Order: sequence, then structure tokens, then C-alpha cells
Amino acid sequence: MDRSAEYTEQGLFYADRAIALDPTTPRGWWVRGVALERLGLLDEAVASFLVSVTHSDGTVYLAETHKGLARVYDAMGDAANAEIHRLLAEPESPEE
Repeated sequence: MDRSAEYTEQGLFYADRAIALDPTTPRGWWVRGVALERLGLLDEAVASFLVSVTHSDGTVYLAETHKGLARVYDAMGDAANAEIHRLLAEPESPEE
């Protein structure tokens, strides 16, 4: 197993441990989504990212999770959902 795959497996292991301790941790769900994405488990990555979104309001993980969803939906060939999440990842414009 190459180093990057080994680190990805470790990331998934520790993300699952963090989620077991606190199922509302956005970071744990985000890391889990990234690890699953890198392992090519795209449906599972989407599911983890979607849970992260539900717990990410007001955190840095909200934008990062939407970016992850955009990447995964692109990889799955779902351009419409990828674009939605790309837009959601952008910071809001200040009101004029």
C-alpha cells in the first residue's frame, strides 16, 4: 500500500472514531467524506459530506464540505449538483 492510501485509511479510521464520540462533529464527517472520495467510494462520500453540511453552519467546514460535494458530483458526472455546491461554497457577497 502506498503512503497516500495508508494516510487515507488512517484518516477514515480517525474520522470514524471522532464521529463515534460526537456524531454532530462537522470535521469528522468532512474528513470521512474526503477519505471516502480519495478511496473512490463516491456514494459514501456524498452521504458523509451531506451529514457534515447539516452540522457545519457557522464553521469553516460548511464551505469545505460544499467544495467536496462539488468535486464528488463532478466525478460522478452530475454537473447540476456539482454547480449547486460550487455556488454554495462561495462566500456570500456583502449586501450593497
